[in-house]
Amino acid sequence: MAELASQAKSEFMSQASHELRTPLNAVLGFSQIMRTDTEHPIEPKQTERLMHIEAAAQHLLVLIEDMLNFSRLENGTLPVNIQTTNVQTLVRRCAAMAQAVASARNIQIRIEGADIPLWALADPTRLEQVLHNLLSNAIKFNRPNGWVELRCLDEGEHVHIAVVDGGMGLSGAQQAKLFQPFNRLGRHHIEGSGMGLVISKQLVERMGGSISATGITDQGATFTIILRAARPAG
Repeated sequence: MAELASQAKSEFMSQASHELRTPLNAVLGFSQIMRTDTEHPIEPKQTERLMHIEAAAQHLLVLIEDMLNFSRLENGTLPVNIQTTNVQTLVRRCAAMAQAVASARNIQIRIEGADIPLWALADPTRLEQVLHNLLSNAIKFNRPNGWVELRCLDEGEHVHIAVVDGGMGLSGAQQAKLFQPFNRLGRHHIEGSGMGLVISKQLVERMGGSISATGITDQGATFTIILRAARPAG
């Protein structure tokens, strides 16, 4: 009965997520059309309001995507394709994608160990998703003019990828509750679903790896992904 209830919950979350995305995409689409319509331009104040609508709709889409991923992970329908993955290429791409958001807050992104040839057994799409989430958190919970560092380490049979920041940090109590669904760790003033780390942990474990976190309040945090090392194809 418990398994049937869990399956029903996952199916409901998946269906609800799909149903919510359709009207939200319409909200985003029409607001963007109104904002960029050169034949019927709107007033600057209205443009500003539309941008708030778009930002809110984008945030809701992220929440819905997190719900969908979580339900698919729970019922085992989220595909994970493990293969030999070039860690340096992936890390550089993720850093480049996060650069615009970091620059807006004057946060510097650095990469350490990107020149060392590193290959891991992972799903490149899912690993990129995890790194994007960790980088996003490191930027959100940072401080203006702060820094974020990606560290790639060759540990023999394993590859370590660490996302380190000098931001708000984590207390011992917060670290104990990090991977609980919908737990915002008391930081409700910062956007997020409270699902990103839960999804990241499950994805990394599905790839045969692990993820852990350390930190000190007001001194920053370190999230470390450990994956099985691999040799390049050919």
